[in-house]
Amino acid sequence: MRTPARWFITILRISGGGALLLGLAFWAGYARSLLQLHMVLGIVLVVSLWLLAANAWRNGARGGLVAFAIGWGLLTWGLGVTQNRLLPGSFHWVVRLTHLLVAMSAFAIGQVLARAAPRGGAPAHPTGVIIFRSGSQEAGRWINTSGSPGNSRRTGSDSGQWRIACSGP
Repeated sequence: MRTPARWFITILRISGGGALLLGLAFWAGYARSLLQLHMVLGIVLVVSLWLLAANAWRNGARGGLVAFAIGWGLLTWGLGVTQNRLLPGSFHWVVRLTHLLVAMSAFAIGQVLARAAPRGGAPAHPTGVIIFRSGSQEAGRWINTSGSPGNSRRTGSDSGQWRIACSGP
């Protein structure tokens, strides 16, 4: 797991655990004065989920998983903000249970995202150019233009075209 993902997953775990404990205390009839803290922890949970999604996408996670995580974060946020206005009365426990399950799912999606990026040195969404030169064994070689030192260099010209040699794999 890369360093940003470690930070984001740690923040997600702390905020999610704190929000869960406060939510359970609310159900038991305690700590009502800490409702604002519960809401802040929920917001931090959703923002850390989105940061994990962005980090996972940057490191090569499937786009569908990332899009699902972003959408689930929106659902979690929306449900948390509107929870008290939904289904008031004797069936409000359904909304509370749904809120708990959606938030716990957001927590689990964050765990999946933290592990979704491939390990290793190669960037998953590299930037670069593919050079095709007819009559050359270098046709189709990947040229890294991401600015990383040592990955590509110009070695001279051949009839007005740059010949690029890659020093990386």
